[in-house]
Amino acid sequence: MSCGSGQFWDVGACACSNCSSNCTACKNASVCTNCSSPYAVCNGVCVNPGCTDGQYYDSGSCSCKSCPATCSKCASSNACTSCIPTYCLVNLQCVSCSCGTGKTFCEGVGCKRCPSNCSSCTCSDGVVTCTGCCYWMSSDFDYYFVLVLK
Repeated sequence: MSCGSGQFWDVGACACSNCSSNCTACKNASVCTNCSSPYAVCNGVCVNPGCTDGQYYDSGSCSCKSCPATCSKCASSNACTSCIPTYCLVNLQCVSCSCGTGKTFCEGVGCKRCPSNCSSCTCSDGVVTCTGCCYWMSSDFDYYFVLVLK
């Protein structure tokens, strides 16, 4: 028999019964498997963990733990959801937004190289665009000038 959200099949009553308060899925009246936000499961019971920014709830220890140092918010020890200043989120990790000369930071991707003959570039929606071009003045010399595009 299939019951609705927040209910379980009560064999003794031969009917669906409600899970405990704040419990959205349960095995029976006393064992919750999923809770409504901000509650979390701790030993089969819904508890309000009270974690703050920079912490995540660890269901194994039923306690709040610190996020990695570069995360301002996280869902687990290896899943950042936002980063501290100068760090950017890429694949649930916080990486430096500073890419160095000849590279640019692309949101959700990380550092990408500027196209050849570009001294600087930007990235928008994953597309890298040259903003400063290098032109060789002579093939006999190792110098160049930079032309900034506006």
